[in-house]
Amino acid sequence: MRREEHYRWRCRGVGGKAFTTRYHCTENEIRVEHPEAERVEGTLVVRDVPETAEEYARVTQANSPSSWRSDVS
Repeated sequence: MRREEHYRWRCRGVGGKAFTTRYHCTENEIRVEHPEAERVEGTLVVRDVPETAEEYARVTQANSPSSWRSDVS
């Protein structure tokens, strides 16, 4: 598994008006369209991303309805 750090970002839009992204994304993702972007402190989300088919299968199986506990009230 690979760990990714996702933030919300402050950017400049068309006409120079500042805005904050609605969604979290990595620094590499935001730099494609907004090289001037500044991260918004306090918005960090760390995600574990599966890199192999085995890791993906393990994650999806752990989150499937058949693995949910039914004895919880």
